[in-house]
Amino acid sequence: MDLISGDFFAVPLPDGFGALQVTAVDPDGVVVCLLDWHSAGLFTAADVADAPVLRLTHHAHAGGRDSVIRVNDALPGELIPVGNGPIAGRPTETNVHAGWSYFPIQLVAQRRWDSVVPPAVREAYRKTPNIWDVHVDLGAGPVLLPAGTNPLDLTEAAEVRWAGIGKLKTTRLIWSGPDRGLAVALADLPLIEDVDWREPPAEVDLAGTTLTGVTFGPGLRTLRLPGGRLRCEFAEGAEPVEIAVPDDGRWVSLRLSGAKPGVPAGLRSLPELILQAPGTLSVAALRALPGLTRLTVRWSAAPGVLTEASALAACTRLRELHLIDAYGLTADTLPDLPGLRHLEIDGLPRSVANALKARYRGTPVRLVVRGAKSDTWLRANLDNPFRDWADDDERAGVAACKAYATASRAVDRAPADAEQILKTLVTALNRIEDRYGIIDTLRREEAADAFFALAARAGVPDADADEWFDAWRDF
Repeated sequence: MDLISGDFFAVPLPDGFGALQVTAVDPDGVVVCLLDWHSAGLFTAADVADAPVLRLTHHAHAGGRDSVIRVNDALPGELIPVGNGPIAGRPTETNVHAGWSYFPIQLVAQRRWDSVVPPAVREAYRKTPNIWDVHVDLGAGPVLLPAGTNPLDLTEAAEVRWAGIGKLKTTRLIWSGPDRGLAVALADLPLIEDVDWREPPAEVDLAGTTLTGVTFGPGLRTLRLPGGRLRCEFAEGAEPVEIAVPDDGRWVSLRLSGAKPGVPAGLRSLPELILQAPGTLSVAALRALPGLTRLTVRWSAAPGVLTEASALAACTRLRELHLIDAYGLTADTLPDLPGLRHLEIDGLPRSVANALKARYRGTPVRLVVRGAKSDTWLRANLDNPFRDWADDDERAGVAACKAYATASRAVDRAPADAEQILKTLVTALNRIEDRYGIIDTLRREEAADAFFALAARAGVPDADADEWFDAWRDF
């Protein structure tokens, strides 16, 4: 769909519809305003013609900020066009960038803040600086904790004094073991939005909560979830779970890991799935998700192969497909997907990129390709964790790959010299950052992962590796 200034869209929500308007279209994307509007039923352009821009006040947005965003990704199929109308003085410029998913996320966050979090709790949240130390008793006696402690790790707690948590600004909890009153307590802790539950029991019931995010480790068998938009994640090694959730998962975003992830039962209407895969991924289980509209696959290791891809044909509503580090992809890996409108691939062989461009030329599919690399480059660097740095700066990427390859060979040859080998690697990365300025937050995490993996191969204790990395790096 070609967007033009003035286009209005309805944003489906579990309890009705929000609204947004496109106020500018240019080669760099579109400027979109989220409007201060909510209705139980679908509306028209005339209904929202005078609606003001929504000012966010939830959490850290205490002073209120207009929801005006520049977007340049594919228009999601869930948005419903409702017509075109005057821009009516709404902003047409912004330096804030995000994806279309920003809008429903902010609508849900703001509505939850306004309707679930009591005014007194909102006021205390705003008035308490994150760095203030607060006296709390979580069950093991009084302690001082920063008010902004997030997440709050309770994995070692035998018994918890839930009232103590209410003195903090915590929105995320880390939990482990049996429920021990957690589900009931969450009703009195409206700031808590997200729970990471390690080693869960076989049965968990969170249906009575207002959570918007949950993560579970292995061991869970049956799960009850609340309604509303919800991010649900299962750690690698988790077995398929039986889920009871309103609307068959219509408002759930699911994240799974592993080579052959087990799709939970009870999610026939699941719209979004994110898969974190090792070198090879089977998507056979996706036949159980006929309502899927958005699929993202990120490979964490070479070669980035997708198997049993024919199962995707059962996802008849699949509109968006994102593949990251798909270096094992071929031009005919994907079946014909009649509903597909946006295919985005970040990291693949250049020869495959050319073949895909030919395949989708003249079709309704918008193909976006980034990070295409030659076969020669991939033969030399496919297993190198810094292979994608060349996408930002070729010279920096080549230098980083060379530094890692040298360190990797040296560690295997002389693990007893690991300290000096690892220091040489970090020194090389410091020089790369000084010269090219390439190491942002993501690259820093990739550098850390590569460093710690090499340290583990050499038998270096984790505590020593942590100390060395922090002491040597300048990035």
